[in-house]
Amino acid sequence: MSDDKKIILKTSNLKLNYLDLKYPNFSIKLGDFIILRWKSWIWKTSLLKSICWLENNFSWELFIEKDILINYVFDNYLLIWDFTVVDNLKIENSFKNLETSDNLLKKIDKYLSDFNILNLKDKLAKNLSSGEKQKIKFIRSILNNPKILILDEPTSHLDEKNVYFLLDYIINLSKTTSIIFVSHNEFELSYLKNKLKKGIVTILKL
Repeated sequence: MSDDKKIILKTSNLKLNYLDLKYPNFSIKLGDFIILRWKSWIWKTSLLKSICWLENNFSWELFIEKDILINYVFDNYLLIWDFTVVDNLKIENSFKNLETSDNLLKKIDKYLSDFNILNLKDKLAKNLSSGEKQKIKFIRSILNNPKILILDEPTSHLDEKNVYFLLDYIINLSKTTSIIFVSHNEFELSYLKNKLKKGIVTILKL
């Protein structure tokens, strides 16, 4: 990544107090693609939560550019089972009021169509397959156009065809969004590094 890109997030002196874990300093620029490799789920989960202010047992210095929206795709679904797909996707907007109702529904239909699941929009979340839930979770994370997207094992529960599709979708998304991609899958990491332009990928090992 060239040096003229703007830094939008930077950490220093990051430490998880109750386990005395110290993290390497790192920064994220617009358009960066960071692959996060972890030796312990505690290291991984605590770091990701801290960036989104979901972890309060940290001591650190954190800089986030003003008005930068960060979305975190958790490694669990966090869907409301008795809500339809479309209602689950509308929830994020209902809290932040980022889109008018008509615009939001058009975006939802577009993304569902992109992922070939438009036919599921009125289906209850509890009746979806694991792969379908994974797709809905991802779509929800990009509806409000985040500048930083944290993806924690985003291809889990997907078959091979859909793994390729999602990885290519994420690569295309990285043209406008900074990505933190968390995985221990060697194939996925190799695929991303080979597909992305040289200089974009940073490997952060924890």
